[in-house]
Amino acid sequence: MFQVNENGLLILTDELGELLTRVQRRGNSEVTYQTDAKTYGYENPEKWSYPKEDGTRLVGDCEDISIYKHRLLVEAGVPLAPLLLTICKDPNGGGHCVLCVCTENKDFIMCNNHEVLVVPRTMIREGYTFLYRQGFGRKVDEPWDVLK
Repeated sequence: MFQVNENGLLILTDELGELLTRVQRRGNSEVTYQTDAKTYGYENPEKWSYPKEDGTRLVGDCEDISIYKHRLLVEAGVPLAPLLLTICKDPNGGGHCVLCVCTENKDFIMCNNHEVLVVPRTMIREGYTFLYRQGFGRKVDEPWDVLK
């Protein structure tokens, strides 16, 4: 089990860092990006779910991949509270979902557009704009925090 500090932030250990790196790679390699339009035959409204099996592979769009990584972390013993789904605008102006992992040292972003973990300022430098984030310790269907 992974530990949190008095504020509920994950304590960054070598073990946690290695797990985050493994899950980032695994999620990106096991799930092939595919839009909801192609997967389900429609685009709006967005369908938030675990990646869908499509023959011999998993397919899903950015929020499906983020939800998948979330599940892998929770199954490995990471507490729910510091794992926050986050909505941003990508450099082309499109909507994008990532998973933010809040540690006592810094936040890490798990993004299907990046092979490795990144920090928020890296994504901002690349032209991403963070808009909304799941409230700390809240369920996904509870109010989200506005970041802009």
